[in-house]
Amino acid sequence: MDEKELIKIQQETFKSKYNRSEPIRKFNVDDTLYNTVMKTNEKNMNLKYSKYFMFEKNFYNLKDETDRLATALKRDGVKKDDKVGVMLLTVPQVDSTLLAINKLGAISYWMDASLKSNDILHYIIDNNIEEMIVSDPFKQTFDEIINKTNLKRVIFVPVNPFNIKKIKSKDDRFIDYRDFINIKIDQSIQCTKYDREKPSVIVQSSGSTGKSKSIVHTDYNFNNAILKMAYTDLPFHLGKRGFVCAPPWVIYGLVNSIYSGLVLGNQTIFSLKPEEDMIFKHIGEFDYVYAVPVYLRYVYNKMNEYLHSGNIKEYEKIRKKLDKVEMFISGGDKILEEELIKWELMFNTPIINGYGNNELVGAAVVSPLFANKPGSIGVPMYGNIAKTFNPETNEMLENGQVGELAISTDSMFLEYLNNQEETDRIKKFHDNRWWIHTGDLASIDQDNYIFLKGRSKRLIIDKLGYKISPDNAEKLISMNPYVEECVVVGVEIEENNTVPMAFIELKDDYKGNNNIIESIDIFCQENMKDYERPKIFTEIDKIPHKENGGKQNFLLLEQLAKEFVTTNKTKKLTL
Repeated sequence: MDEKELIKIQQETFKSKYNRSEPIRKFNVDDTLYNTVMKTNEKNMNLKYSKYFMFEKNFYNLKDETDRLATALKRDGVKKDDKVGVMLLTVPQVDSTLLAINKLGAISYWMDASLKSNDILHYIIDNNIEEMIVSDPFKQTFDEIINKTNLKRVIFVPVNPFNIKKIKSKDDRFIDYRDFINIKIDQSIQCTKYDREKPSVIVQSSGSTGKSKSIVHTDYNFNNAILKMAYTDLPFHLGKRGFVCAPPWVIYGLVNSIYSGLVLGNQTIFSLKPEEDMIFKHIGEFDYVYAVPVYLRYVYNKMNEYLHSGNIKEYEKIRKKLDKVEMFISGGDKILEEELIKWELMFNTPIINGYGNNELVGAAVVSPLFANKPGSIGVPMYGNIAKTFNPETNEMLENGQVGELAISTDSMFLEYLNNQEETDRIKKFHDNRWWIHTGDLASIDQDNYIFLKGRSKRLIIDKLGYKISPDNAEKLISMNPYVEECVVVGVEIEENNTVPMAFIELKDDYKGNNNIIESIDIFCQENMKDYERPKIFTEIDKIPHKENGGKQNFLLLEQLAKEFVTTNKTKKLTL
């Protein structure tokens, strides 16, 4: 592809009919996170930026808390380029922590709160972290590991805003957040000078394809990610309320859900931890919500239950609350076309698909509010280019052809920390551009809508060399009215003989019904190519998902598949 063709693609993308001609809010992407938030909101400092339980804060409160935290951290010796560890649940102090560390030019290192103590210890030691900001439920963990580290200070943030009891410890390295920031602001502390290439934030990958990796981001790619959101046709108007339950150690939670609210002037309603009924309980309290499909599925099933049981009063109560919701924004996992249509009809509310990953700073593709195509994950966001490539040759494919989805964007990550080999594997320069290769199979239609076709990293290669995408079987099985969810993985039943295996979660009223599983087997035999259909079917009580309720836990399912084959090795498997 020559330069003229690339310029044409870029111009078409930037002028996409699905984007606003002007962003919903203008700001300078070439600035620090701290300056971006403070400068963007200097004329609306009375605007509320957060709500947690019944407590609300405005941007004056944010600036005051951020500046006091920055003063206290500097007093403790935190300086430019130091790494400050963060292990917070979804609480308002995420905002002040992100901005205070950024103001000093230090790097915030966001750790997964579900990590085991040995893993936390590993990250602290390997990154020479001396200061940690942590939610107080994890105090016992730090009691156990602190003497094995070089930590000089652990600052505990209370998750219960009603609890006036403070953290007390004989260890002077432990301090309550409220005591730590009880300090006069040092007005001489100026925000660090902006550097486009300077590492600013480090998050951890979910580890869906193996060991989790530390992903390095800059102020520039964070701000670019929000600018792209500002160009969508989604109603992120000043003062809107967004409900957030995505954890801050994943980029979707930290940037798309939380940091976006600060820059766009929206109020973030924080929900402490993900629970399946969380959105259902809070419908009517927000204008939009960042969710994963499992939460929306719960709302749909609950409303369906009210309808079929004749509980019209409760159904109408939820319907009335849904009238206040402008949109559901879903990411982290796919929504089948059939599900999307059913949910939107039930909710009478648009469901916006988003797609991205940690390396792309969260969402890079989004379905337009007024031009959605069910079954699609949407179109590339403002300034992004999406193409499919032959995963073996990196040859760019024509629209309509299935290949590995790659996205070129100016909000892509800097690198994997201390892992150049893995960085080079996913971040590649070809066709005169840098691309993030997603590992997902997709096709792109003539209108630039993207349709996922499976995951290339999950491709199952059988003994005859056939490359099998689990997506087809999962979609077919999930169409069964008795099935809640299905995941297909590859499992080796004998040396050099890998076959697809289907884990099926039945709906509550049908659990344990072997006749349904047998009928699904027969249905697949009748409707799928022989090499492609699952050879083993097993019912599972609940499909496991990652800690944040998002992506399905493929690694765990693959391990369960191996255990199943080992346990049943004396039995003849139906092939």
